[in-house]
Amino acid sequence: MSNVPYTNDQPSNNRTTIQAACRHGVRHTKVAMFWSAIILPVGYLPLLIGGLHNFETIMFVTLVAFNIIALYIGHDHQPSDS
Repeated sequence: MSNVPYTNDQPSNNRTTIQAACRHGVRHTKVAMFWSAIILPVGYLPLLIGGLHNFETIMFVTLVAFNIIALYIGHDHQPSDS
């Protein structure tokens, strides 16, 4: 047996890895939401041209809600950051 004190660097290393993974995930989520907010309005046209009847109205409202969520999450993404 040696008299070298035991140091446990594992939790610190794991914490750093988890934080890096979370930052990476958040960044990619913001990128995806930014581009979704740009592309989602394309779906408005076919719904509006065809007229909003029962199911189409629900789809239109859902699409607008998703677009608002995507705008909120991805609003601070700068395309030059990618």
